Amino acid sequence: MAKILVVEDDKIIQKIMRIRLQGEGYDVTIAGDGAAAVALAQSVKPDVILMDLWLPILNGWEATRQIKAASDVPIIALTGAATVEEKQMMLDAGCVGYALKPLNFTALFEQIDLLLP
Repeated sequence: MAKILVVEDDKIIQKIMRIRLQGEGYDVTIAGDGAAAVALAQSVKPDVILMDLWLPILNGWEATRQIKAASDVPIIALTGAATVEEKQMMLDAGCVGYALKPLNFTALFEQIDLLLP
């Protein structure tokens, strides 16, 4: 079973993502801020990380940089707006793609499946 780390500070979105991802057969771990994401990425060793960018304590861009410095786990950014500048910042931080909120779960599952071995 593939392990997914969801990094999201909104409790409602956390719950929705857990239900949808577990419904597809993924093992889901949730982090509510960027610092927790960095710690969990090291201990849980997820197969894919879904990273909100606007997070407390440590933003998603910096959390992504820190995770990518220690691991090659693919990270998909979760964002409400993907401007040209934000897309470039995602790539520069180490994200392999992004998903717009509100999420299209069918498209998100396709992205995840392409990243799994």
